[in-house]
Amino acid sequence: MATRKQQRRKYQRAVAHARHHEGDETERRVDEKSDRKAKPAAKVRGVPLAPSARRTAKRALLFATLFYLVISFTGGSVSAPVKLANTAVMFVLFWSMGWMVENFVWRRYQKKHGGPAA
Repeated sequence: MATRKQQRRKYQRAVAHARHHEGDETERRVDEKSDRKAKPAAKVRGVPLAPSARRTAKRALLFATLFYLVISFTGGSVSAPVKLANTAVMFVLFWSMGWMVENFVWRRYQKKHGGPAA
């Protein structure tokens, strides 16, 4: 297992390596052929939104609805109350997992960029 110092240096190298590839203009060729074949620059991802229970619930409702439709078409002889109960359980699972992921991403972003500790 690496020491904290080794882990920190590895992280700093990775961050420096990422910066090197994003903004290094000196290594680009000026050839017309390479310019035509060059891929567009990678998009820089934006700031994640703060966690929202309503936004997560909307997303969970969408997936639960899709889940209900799949059950309806492939369920066969499953009764409607059972389908609705399964859909409700899936809604709760989708909502809780989505909420946890949003919080994780938000806290990770805040930690990395020196925001307020949440």
